[in-house]
Amino acid sequence: MSGGGGGVITSAQRTGATQVGGQRAGQSTAGSINSMRNTAVQAATTAANAVFSAQGQVTRAGIDLTAGAKVSLNSMYELIGTQVQVNINGTPTVLDSPFTADAAAMREYLPKLLDALTTNTARTISGRININDARRETLYAIPGMTEQMADQITSLQASLKGAGDGTLDLLTPGWLYIHKVADLPTLSLLDPYITTGGNVYRVNSVGFFAEGGGTARVEAVIDATQTPAQIVSTRDLSNLGAAYSPQVLSGTAASP
Repeated sequence: MSGGGGGVITSAQRTGATQVGGQRAGQSTAGSINSMRNTAVQAATTAANAVFSAQGQVTRAGIDLTAGAKVSLNSMYELIGTQVQVNINGTPTVLDSPFTADAAAMREYLPKLLDALTTNTARTISGRININDARRETLYAIPGMTEQMADQITSLQASLKGAGDGTLDLLTPGWLYIHKVADLPTLSLLDPYITTGGNVYRVNSVGFFAEGGGTARVEAVIDATQTPAQIVSTRDLSNLGAAYSPQVLSGTAASP
C-alpha cells in the first residue's frame, strides 16, 4: 500500500526486479504475460469446477448441496446415531452418522465434538446448570427434568467422581445417556439448560488466626469468559462468620 491516499501495488510492479525466463519481469513480452494470465485463469477454473458443477450447483462427493440444509439442529446430540437419505449422483442413498450411539465411542468423541462445534451463535452462554454438582432441588427446576432423572443424577454424581473412568464421562452432559439417565431425544431437550463446566467462578476467601480469634470472609464472582478474567462482584461476608471449622480452614479435616 502507498502512503497518503492509499493504493495497491500490483504483482507486476512488485516482481519488476525478478528474473522470469532470463528476462526481468518488467521486460516480459506481451505473449508471456498472456500465457501467465491464461495459466492463472485455467487454475481458477479448475478449482471452481471442483466445487461447482457446470450448472452452478454446489457438490461434494456426488451430493448436490445447492439448496442448503433442510433441517435445523437445536442440539449437537441430534447428530448422534441418526441417518439421512441423500441422492449421490442421482441414486437415493442412506448415510449413517459418523457419531454412533455407542457409549464407549461417545466417551472418546463427545468432548472433542462439543468443544469444536456448537449450534449456538452467541459469544457467551448463560443460565446453565452444572449437573455434576447441582442438588436435587436445583435439578427439579430444569425444563424437561423428571424427579426420577434428578434422583439418578444425584446418586451418580459421587460414584462417577470417585471412579477413575467415570471422571471422563463427567466432561460432557452426554453422561446422562451413557449411564442411561436419559435417551437422546430427552438429552437434546435438556441440552440448552445443562452443562458440566463453565468459565464463571464463585470464590470464598477466609482469613483467620490459627490460635483463634476474629475472621474475615469475602466472596467474589469471577468471569473467565474473557481475557483477562474480570471480577464481576465482591461481597464482605465477615458478619456471617467463617462458615468453616478451624480444622477445615487449617487443612486438618475434610470439608463437609
